[in-house]
Formats: sequence, C-alpha cells, structure tokens
Amino acid sequence: MKLVSFKPLFTVFAALALLSAVGGAAVYYMHYGVLKSLASPTPSLGAILDSVDRLEYEVRVGGDVYRVVVDNSPSSRSGVAELYKAGELQYKIRYEYGENALTSMARIDPASGLETPMDVLRWEEAFLTGLSFAQGSQGEIIGVEVFPGIAPLYLHYYLSGALGIDWGQFIAQGAVSAAVRVNVSFQKVETPEGAKRGLQVVLLPQAAGLSQNLWAQAPLSMELARIDGLIAASKIRYDLAIPGQEDEGIEITLTLLQTTG
Repeated sequence: MKLVSFKPLFTVFAALALLSAVGGAAVYYMHYGVLKSLASPTPSLGAILDSVDRLEYEVRVGGDVYRVVVDNSPSSRSGVAELYKAGELQYKIRYEYGENALTSMARIDPASGLETPMDVLRWEEAFLTGLSFAQGSQGEIIGVEVFPGIAPLYLHYYLSGALGIDWGQFIAQGAVSAAVRVNVSFQKVETPEGAKRGLQVVLLPQAAGLSQNLWAQAPLSMELARIDGLIAASKIRYDLAIPGQEDEGIEITLTLLQTTG
C-alpha cells in the first residue's frame, strides 16, 4: 500500500511508477484513475442517477442497523428510496431529478401509502449524504438521523465541496483545506463485485477545537473504487461521538450497485 499524503507530485508519480512496474497499465489506471476522477469536474446529479438502476447499502449508527434500498428509473428520472430498520420498513421517499438537482420529494407512509410533499431545499442534502444532523447551540452534533439516499455515490463529491478540498492541487503538491487534513493511500477495496484497486481517503479535522463544519468534527474515512464506470464509496466511516449512543461512529457499507451499463 503506497501512502500519498501531502507529497509533491514526483512522490505520487514514483508510487504510481512502482505500481505500474508490478501490475502494468491496468494497475496504474485503476489506482490513479480513481484519484484523477476526483480532480475532474464533479459529474452532475443527473449523470450519476442516469447510470443507476438499483442501489443498496447498510448503515450502522449507535448500535442500530439500517438498510437503504433505492430503485431508480433513468427513463423517467425518478425513483423510490426505502429505509429499513431491523428489517422493518420505516418509510419511503419518492423523488424526481433534473440534470443538477432534485426537482421534487415526497415521504410515503408505509401503512397508508399516503404521500407528504417535502421541501427539496431542506432535504436534498440529506438525500445526497444519507444523513441528517441535529446541532446544539455551540454547533456540536447532538443527534443524527439516517436518511434514504445515495451516500455511496455522492458523499465523496459533496465533501470535496463542503470541506474545500482541491483534488487537482492534491495531485500536484498536496491538498489544502482549512477544515481537514487529507491522507490518501492506494489499496484494494472490497466492493459488492469483489476486490478492486482503489483508494482509501482519510479526512482529519485541522482545528483542535469544535469545528462549525458538520463534516469536520471527527475523523472520516472512505474506501473508493470504480464500479461499472462510477466512482463509489464501498465503505464510509465517520468516527463521531453522539450523546446517548453506546457505540460511537457511523458506518455505511455498499452492498449492491446495479448500473444501466
């Protein structure tokens, strides 16, 4: 495993040269290609969802286990996201999307089937990240709600913007972010399709005290790989201590990704 953390470009290329010597051009592409994709313009929400038929992942929070199932229809640019807890359906979210954003959301009661419209501006972030946080008066996180969405497909892009990570600069000379320190290592990543060459990204808070940024209050790690053309996080871990939870941290694990390709 080759560590790439705040290194000059020649160090990154030296690691890649070694990988290429061992495994050839395919190894080079699978490792560096994932990192380079992060430095490319973020694909639109429409482009990502247009490539997906079905997504499933598991979320562990405070000892509870949730399952999210998303059935997406690229032809109608709409879908349904379901949230399960301990195997029991909690509720569904019906959504529609355009090229760059969700255009409508509604919560469906599993018992009655009644739909309640939702404010897209308020809930789109939760759909993209899979989580909704509650904050205290000092900005600290005092609660978290699992929200059915597309976290394994979008959280890495969302965090790049939210935390000000310039991946192009990282490749050139080391990333600079006021919120977090960025470490990247090349490694094999376990995915629903088996082990793939990819990256582990670790984000460490820069400030010693409490950060006002919701995503920079504790170490966060992601294992990224290319799956059927999409850069996806097979595992996400946010080591966040939340009051009242016996088990610390939030863990998201991708269990199924069916694409249109």
